[in-house]
Amino acid sequence: MTMTHVARRGGAVLAALLLTTACLPANDSGGDDEETSESLPKGGQQLTEEEIRSVLPGEDEVPQEMGRDDEEVDEAAHDPESSSYPATCRDVELDGEEGTALDEHQTAKVTQGYTGSYGGVVNVTVASHDEVVPGELFDAAGAAQETCTEFTKTNKDASTNKVSTTKWKLTPATIKPMGERTYIANLEMLSGDEVFKGGTVQLVGVTIGHNLVYIVYSAGPQSRLSTQVVEELAQTTVDNLEAL
Repeated sequence: MTMTHVARRGGAVLAALLLTTACLPANDSGGDDEETSESLPKGGQQLTEEEIRSVLPGEDEVPQEMGRDDEEVDEAAHDPESSSYPATCRDVELDGEEGTALDEHQTAKVTQGYTGSYGGVVNVTVASHDEVVPGELFDAAGAAQETCTEFTKTNKDASTNKVSTTKWKLTPATIKPMGERTYIANLEMLSGDEVFKGGTVQLVGVTIGHNLVYIVYSAGPQSRLSTQVVEELAQTTVDNLEAL
């Protein structure tokens, strides 16, 4: 099995585990929940799928060691069969109560995939909502990191009904502030999948008004794809939003 195949399987494992992220304090350059949509810059307003596609990094905007996939990623909604122990650790992935509540206000979402030349995959999602993304989303995620240094996830494959359990460890990670608020989490798989064991998943979230940029990096233990590409893709996406 090549490193690319390992990384793609890691991406498939991730898709089942992490649906649609050390937490930074709020970068309070904006994001006032009381602002009306009309008072926000275009990049912070509710966007259409076509507008979202225009801000996702193009082939000429991706890091040198990556390529832009030809097709968009068909992201599922939050998995009702997924669970974590402790339960609050779902917030680490923005998949807890706050994330589920925000999904109810989602009006448009597009996910674009990018593949590393030597293994590793990154999915960049921009989701738009009919309300400003609430600060509680990252507040809950940051609080969860205090108690979720290690946690277990259980998922059920909808096509086979097979239940899988994986164990994860939070490891330190930093990213420069961008947008209104920025969030990051770095996860290492401890057990549960022999191919991806020892692999890394990094999650980054950035809020701009009604919009959430959500990036998932997945690289198996043999991948040479640097996590630095996550920050580069996040910054490009945010720059493109702010330029609308």
